[in-house]
Amino acid sequence: MSTQQTHPVMSQWFKAIEERNIEKAVALLAPDIQVAPPFMKEQVTGPGETLSVFMAVEEVTEIWKYGRQWVSGNEVALEFFTRIDGEDIQGIDIININDNGQITRFDICARPHSSVQKLGAAVKNHLKSMA
Repeated sequence: MSTQQTHPVMSQWFKAIEERNIEKAVALLAPDIQVAPPFMKEQVTGPGETLSVFMAVEEVTEIWKYGRQWVSGNEVALEFFTRIDGEDIQGIDIININDNGQITRFDICARPHSSVQKLGAAVKNHLKSMA
């Protein structure tokens, strides 16, 4: 992660993820959180479904790291890098945070399309196997 300014909620989010502390992560998500992954037609809603998708992504990818960050009030954009089956993916998470310090929305944009499709298939298969 870069040394740029970080929103306090995102600092807590990074720590919860690093520690793999599900309770801390859930506490940072608004009850009505919406996530729009690039590989799903429908949005994911609610903390439980959100964490299931995020955990599935973590399980099927080879690396995950954040790069640059942009903060504007309660909106944050995070550059990320990941890899699946040797194919690199670069993306941006656009995150909205409410006045209560909870994440209300993740809009996820990623490229290249072929790698995102591969990631989507792997995540969906992982979620099915967990059901």
